[in-house]
Amino acid sequence: MDRFCLLVVLSVVICLGVSTIPTSLQLGGALCVTLGLLSSCLVVTCSGVNHQLSSKVLQGCHALQVCLLCVTALLLYPFQLSTQLEHDAQLFQRVDSQPRAVLGEIVGLPKNSGAGWQFFFKTTTAQLGLSTAMESVLIDVRWYLPLVPDYGDVAADLQLPSLKEGQIWQLELSIKPVIATANPSQGWREGNLWLQGVLFSGQVRYRQQSTPAGITLLAQATQLQGAVSWRQQIADGFARCCASYTAYPLWLALTVGERPFSAQLWQGLRNAGLNHILSISGMHIALVFQWCLLLGYLIRWLPMGESLRVLLLWSCAGMVATGYAWLAGFAIPTQRALWTLLLLIVLGILRRRASSWSMHLLLTALMLLAWPALLVSVSFWFTVAALTLLIAMQWLQVKPAHWRGYLTAFFKAQLWFSVGLLPLSLWFFHGIAPWALLINLLLVPYIALLLFPALCLVAALQVLSSVWNISWMPQAWQLLDWLFTPLWQVLVALDGDNAWWSLPELEMPEIALICLLLYCACWWSHWHRWCSICIVLVLLWCGSDVTEPRVHIIDVGQGSATLLQVGRHGALLDAGPALGDWSATEQIILPYLQYYRINQLDWVLLSHDDADHTGNLQVLRQRYPALQLYADFRSDAKPCQQLPHRWQGFDLQMLWPKNQQHSDNESSCVVSVKHQQMQWLVPGDLGAAEHTLLAKQPDLRTHVLVLGHHGSKNSSSIGWLQQLKPTIALASAGRLNRFGHPSIDVQARLQLLQIPLLSTADDGAIVFTQQGAGWHYQAYRQQRYPRWLEKLSQDAVSQHRNR
Repeated sequence: MDRFCLLVVLSVVICLGVSTIPTSLQLGGALCVTLGLLSSCLVVTCSGVNHQLSSKVLQGCHALQVCLLCVTALLLYPFQLSTQLEHDAQLFQRVDSQPRAVLGEIVGLPKNSGAGWQFFFKTTTAQLGLSTAMESVLIDVRWYLPLVPDYGDVAADLQLPSLKEGQIWQLELSIKPVIATANPSQGWREGNLWLQGVLFSGQVRYRQQSTPAGITLLAQATQLQGAVSWRQQIADGFARCCASYTAYPLWLALTVGERPFSAQLWQGLRNAGLNHILSISGMHIALVFQWCLLLGYLIRWLPMGESLRVLLLWSCAGMVATGYAWLAGFAIPTQRALWTLLLLIVLGILRRRASSWSMHLLLTALMLLAWPALLVSVSFWFTVAALTLLIAMQWLQVKPAHWRGYLTAFFKAQLWFSVGLLPLSLWFFHGIAPWALLINLLLVPYIALLLFPALCLVAALQVLSSVWNISWMPQAWQLLDWLFTPLWQVLVALDGDNAWWSLPELEMPEIALICLLLYCACWWSHWHRWCSICIVLVLLWCGSDVTEPRVHIIDVGQGSATLLQVGRHGALLDAGPALGDWSATEQIILPYLQYYRINQLDWVLLSHDDADHTGNLQVLRQRYPALQLYADFRSDAKPCQQLPHRWQGFDLQMLWPKNQQHSDNESSCVVSVKHQQMQWLVPGDLGAAEHTLLAKQPDLRTHVLVLGHHGSKNSSSIGWLQQLKPTIALASAGRLNRFGHPSIDVQARLQLLQIPLLSTADDGAIVFTQQGAGWHYQAYRQQRYPRWLEKLSQDAVSQHRNR
């Protein structure tokens, strides 16, 4: 059984690396043939024993059975995965892009991002017109305040309703496949939502309606029956009593599984290496289960047999652990923990034993076969790796004789975890947290043995206080906030670039070599160990810095942001879009700068005063207080014409406007960026003024043209393209944006002139890198794995556009 499960896991790893998955028909046929041959071998073996066949024949049949079982194990998971992919592809083909009224229920706790609500909406395929079957479908819904077309600002006289889990609404939605930006500094949102069963996204529509006071905008939404869930009521109760405390976000994460963390707090968690302990995982479920088992000492006096007492105790502990997992929203790590506890309870009741390794393999294989999408879950693979290390350490563990031995064992365990999980950290996050080992040594016992039990106790008392009035609850929360203060201060102190070692240049062979050297260092002699560590440090240093000049077209959605980079110096042309309290500057650009270890942002140029270009300059100034701003429409900035003519080897030329103080599209600052023989042209939202610019610059040429106004039909005229003669055109636009950028007209002009087009909507972030005397570019979406999941998303987007 262990080998069978191990081969299932191996087939999952193979699926991660391949570009395409065979069809379910092909895999099903191969699986049927294999099972048929296996059945025949079993029949021959059984009949051969009765008829006393020769030992060689029986040995051959047995060997063939083993081979067929291995083939079966290798085919099972790809078959399950292919079946799910084909099912999802059929749903994408049937969905209609026209707005429709959808009846459904809010599941999960809705999130208010400042710009509006985001929540999961559970409905059926019949409601979406996909089929007559009542199959459940989850939609990622956004309910934002509408933009006033004339001003582009959020309508101030409109208010959003209070949304709660469990409410039933009828919403008019614009349905489209799940879309997201694609940058190396971001997680894969499409993959994460696919993991949760979310295939579609939708936005609540508004319509104009005439009233005595004038024309107003009304949301096409109606609330029907539906009770607010208990989980929502518990979360609301916590918000009412303790939202004012500093540690409230951490409490919410450890009680109901929601993490309303700021970008700075997320960065502090990553840099401290405490993500695993400040999100409800298997460790927390196991702690709750163990605490309940301790109650066994309190029920010894009950008049019942030992077997019945064990059954009662384990069943109650399992129910409490299940309740805690439900409160956490049944996150992926909690589900694995529940399956493990269920198996332990069954084995305990039956008084059977199984090795830790066998249980680990069996649960991993069963979860992957039952839930094929788990292969894209980062937390799942970290959990599998951590349990594998834990089992390996059990084999090497010697029972300590005194307290110093326990401290030494704890230090070695943390060191093993740090080294063992390093490959996953380098692969998924392209970086390491140098302070993580020390922070985990100090804070993991503090959190697990003091903070988490204290929080569970106070939270339980808060729930009971709704029945019995407990007058000293405010003092209890205040004391708990004081206990969490050291943890909070550590997370705030680690919000910095020096606490995270980003390694964007490391490739897979280098990662494998680093891991091999570190593992060998644990076993080699003294001087061999230090030699291997020195080699690892050299490899990490080589992978940390970007030395050659680069030009980045960042995928900020429906907006624009171009980054010039030389080493750790950067310069930014436009700062991406902003909507309400949300901005791509904070959520996308700032992590992008940190990913490429840009410690000094010298200047920012804002081409014109549009929200999809100006972003949130304040967050950039907080991180880079010395940056210089260039813009023609701000009093705190220098005019665009004062942009330096040379920066870090790049030649910069301001082509447009000439002595104009306007902020409209036609007055966009047009910049020519040149490095040796390579040239880029960034025209902002320039449109009709292209002809005037061409008349003033008759000899203007470029190699790379960023399409004006994101590729709208009123820009990038045929004359403009003919004179510039670009070898490649780029469009910075959002995926499935409502404007249709880049427009069909512009695409036709580019095709007529045989100019290839790249778009951040389809290709993600695009990076130009100098190699020797030439330059080459890489599109991020073309590098992401698994490739077949990226293809599924691209096919869904293409089908939606064709409608």
